[in-house]
Amino acid sequence: MSVYSDGEQKKANLRLLLEYAKSYEQNSSGGLSGFIRYLNDVSENGGDFVRASIVSPADNAVSVKTIHKSKGLEYPFVFLCGTSRRFNLIDCRSRMQINLELGIGFKIQNLESGQLYDSFPRFAISCVNKRESISEEMRLLYVALTRAKERLFITVPDSENTRRRISECAAQIAAEDGKPSAVKAGSMLDWLLAAILTHPDGSRIQNEVDIPVRTGRSRIKISSYEQTAAPEELPEEKRAFAEEQSVRKLLDNFNYRYDSKLTETLAKLTITEIAKSESDEVFLRRPEFAADHSRLTAAEIGTATHTFMQYADYAAAEIAPEAEAKRLETLGIISAAECRSLDLKHIKAFFRSELYARMKRSPEIRREQKFLVEISQLGLDGSYGLEYNNNSSMLQGIADCIFYEDGGIVLVDYKTDRVRTEDVLADRYRRQLVLYSAALEKIFHVRVKQAFLYSFSLDKEIEITLT
Repeated sequence: MSVYSDGEQKKANLRLLLEYAKSYEQNSSGGLSGFIRYLNDVSENGGDFVRASIVSPADNAVSVKTIHKSKGLEYPFVFLCGTSRRFNLIDCRSRMQINLELGIGFKIQNLESGQLYDSFPRFAISCVNKRESISEEMRLLYVALTRAKERLFITVPDSENTRRRISECAAQIAAEDGKPSAVKAGSMLDWLLAAILTHPDGSRIQNEVDIPVRTGRSRIKISSYEQTAAPEELPEEKRAFAEEQSVRKLLDNFNYRYDSKLTETLAKLTITEIAKSESDEVFLRRPEFAADHSRLTAAEIGTATHTFMQYADYAAAEIAPEAEAKRLETLGIISAAECRSLDLKHIKAFFRSELYARMKRSPEIRREQKFLVEISQLGLDGSYGLEYNNNSSMLQGIADCIFYEDGGIVLVDYKTDRVRTEDVLADRYRRQLVLYSAALEKIFHVRVKQAFLYSFSLDKEIEITLT
């Protein structure tokens, strides 16, 4: 690896690959072959792994890290920044306090006035949680202060707020005889100020407050830096003129307009969605909180009728539809409420219709025929062809019933819509049956000779022209 210009990076990547393999072995039972398949899958899906870092503490480079990330590392020089940031103790002020050992404490509310009062359990748990949070911050400060081998630089903003905090800390130390409480600190800077103010080298910020000074072997240097020097004058730059060809190319790229047609095309269309898009009616579901669940909505009654037509024994239903509905209820196919909602008068009318007589004579009947085809492959004619032939979406649907007759297919779709005339249903569902017919012809390679809507509300079949 050393012969390559980026040999160190390659070796670091190999070491990182070993770590990936170790992690895979611990969390999977696929073995070597499984790990190789995992790598291939990541590569084929356009993914990648994070490049290994080749910067080490010994390198001549600057590393910017959080205190957590610097654990276990040492550097010759360390700059500790952001010590004036206040501790995040917002969780300790919430109305509910939780502690694994002490349990849960809440604020108490006066139901008449709405005023909140602190309870003793909540106050106690809040104090413990605050102490634990500040202890964690102190551990982080210890980590930060012990990363430097030679020198540690601590940056503090030279501001009025910092001077005020120095005065407050000095007054606190003087009042507590040189032993300030660590729990009262609001930031890492408060702890650092407590140490600096009691250090022999801290005379520059001790002001006139009488503070006990401790002895120590460490050395502290306090410096203040201001941006007072005038910026150096840069040599006058020569103006570069743009190349006309490059400018034109850039402008063409900036002005390019993406074809958003494909991004707006659905990957899969359902016949139901297409039918609903053509209807002006709005169908609302019954809210879940509705009190009366014994009465079904019109949509639920329609679903019950379709379920009956899907699972019923037509020979038995032709003779006694009531008994057949009870049988389906007994089998758990429909509920008791759905069984009661069935309009048996309209169901009996279907079994007396000419359409059912043709179905009885058919050599093969298929119910709930599912299909999934690419809509552009249906070879539609006319306005449907202009709309769908260039559409690469998949078309999904379920035909209620198809039966074979004289070498062709007859398509039947049951409808429970309450309408006054058959023209309303025909206009509403013509597109649906045209797409159904084209899809069935594509799948079965058999011509759909006729397509019918059977209206249970009108008790009649409605033939739909497919051309």
